[in-house]
Amino acid sequence: MSGIIIAPKETVEKLEVEGEELVREAKELTIISQATYEACAELARTAKAFQREVEKVWKEPVESAHRAHKAALAAKKKQLDPYKTVERICKTAMAEWDREQRRLAEERARKAEEERLRLAAEAEEKGNVAEVDIILNAPATIVEAPERPSGVVYVDNCKAAVVDLDAVPREYLVPDMQMLNRLAKASKGKNPPTGVRYYNDRTTRII
Repeated sequence: MSGIIIAPKETVEKLEVEGEELVREAKELTIISQATYEACAELARTAKAFQREVEKVWKEPVESAHRAHKAALAAKKKQLDPYKTVERICKTAMAEWDREQRRLAEERARKAEEERLRLAAEAEEKGNVAEVDIILNAPATIVEAPERPSGVVYVDNCKAAVVDLDAVPREYLVPDMQMLNRLAKASKGKNPPTGVRYYNDRTTRII
């Protein structure tokens, strides 16, 4: 794609060789004394310096590729948007119509069941036991779903909504770890809330 900057081949190859050599040295190094401890730190600093060099070499190529990628995505989005808008409008309209047709069908079924029970009650009042049995044993009204157009699929997606937080079982309550970690950092590990223990997850940083 035009406009993309390529990293210098010789520089890239040199950095690859240097990287492989440093990996070999790191794997062979074992810290057994202060001297090897210092040597390990020096090796880590060298690796850090090469990381900065790699970042420098690839900065422009990555940024140019990102710009090209961003432009291509924007062009694609511009063409996709009207079609997605049409799809969204149609899906919303169809879903609303389908829900309403199902509601009407269920309402008809409910009224039919009420009518069946009413007729059975009338027959029972008249002492017509045989007719009661016929009415009550007749097949129930079937709620028929609207005929689905070709290429349309409705996917049931059951979700949960909390209506009473205090009643939710404890195993479904998730602590806000981001907030707790911020509190731990801000307090430098002192005075944790009830039920929480602060600890120092120390990491190594090369400067």
